[in-house]
Amino acid sequence: MDIGKKGIYFNNNIELSAKLIIAEIASKEKTRLFGELAILGSKAAIIIANPVGINCISCSFSGTDRVTLTVGKINSEQYQKIGDIKLIQSMNKSMRFSGNINFKNIKDVEVLAYNNIINANTQIKANSITYRTGSMPFFIEYDHINNKNTHNNLAYFKPWLVDDFGYSKFQVKKGSQISANEINIYVTVGSFRNEGEIDINSLFYFNVYKIRHIGEVIHRITKDYQFNNKVVSQSEILR
Repeated sequence: MDIGKKGIYFNNNIELSAKLIIAEIASKEKTRLFGELAILGSKAAIIIANPVGINCISCSFSGTDRVTLTVGKINSEQYQKIGDIKLIQSMNKSMRFSGNINFKNIKDVEVLAYNNIINANTQIKANSITYRTGSMPFFIEYDHINNKNTHNNLAYFKPWLVDDFGYSKFQVKKGSQISANEINIYVTVGSFRNEGEIDINSLFYFNVYKIRHIGEVIHRITKDYQFNNKVVSQSEILR
């Protein structure tokens, strides 16, 4: 599924409107999001999944408070309890952002991919954005789809679930800028490389597990690392 510059619309203006819309793409091609994905009628959370890859090129969303983009597969069968949605990232596949992207109208944006890459000269503005980088199981409780505090990333509670042989990466390329009220970055068994600018207006959470390389977490803002809203040194993060 590609979204062209003219956009695409989901009609949620029905008697029993959905609170979650899942767009899972089974294709050998990456999904390219050029335009706006709009939900008409009642607001609903949306999950877009493609196991091959997703490219957001100046993409946008409306009619939703929560957007989840995952380069992987969705399994809504029972796992822990009824109503859990299991997201599994594809090994060595990437989520890429390019152009001018404005997510300020969305409460929460969540991105799950083995590699998260912000291409050169990309501008991303958001209210709250979370990047989960690596290969790990992730669960969303359907009954609390719009409450990010009920979402579980089991890799941080059970590290043995993580593939220790992978080498994922979160990368911000030159000339790019991420600006948000809240930024959450998780990297599991991989690298964090920032050649752009990350502007945090309030909260910045940086969580790592077996990280192999850190390159300029906060660029041109502080010489140290801002971790959970506290300025700390790199050695403190890696303990």
